[in-house]
Amino acid sequence: MPKGTNAEVAQRVQAVREWLLEGNTRSDILRYTTSWKITDRTVDEYMARATDEIKEINDIDFKTNRSLVLKNLWETYGRAKEAKNLKEQKGILDSIARICGLEKLVIEVKDEFPDLDQVEVLNELEERLSAVH
Repeated sequence: MPKGTNAEVAQRVQAVREWLLEGNTRSDILRYTTSWKITDRTVDEYMARATDEIKEINDIDFKTNRSLVLKNLWETYGRAKEAKNLKEQKGILDSIARICGLEKLVIEVKDEFPDLDQVEVLNELEERLSAVH
């Protein structure tokens, strides 16, 4: 059985990716690829490559969306700070910490500075979050 050209392989992987995104099962894809005259193992390799491509696209989309959300939260935080809305500031900083996986940082700041008033705690938290983000 001759190997497919790079272009044929790329085209086949793209077709498999589309079938996977449509929700087709392995057995469906094996059936769809019978005209390609390839082994089940080759189909599995195409499926693995297609799955990796899907993950990569999803990861890029996730990172882009995460960045946009964080940008919007920081802008909203700035407006809440200008309005001296402490409750809103705290909620936004908590959300930023959660999105960044830094929930423990919120607790650490509160524990580290128990004598600070709420504004000072928020300022310290803002400084640490902005340094990480």
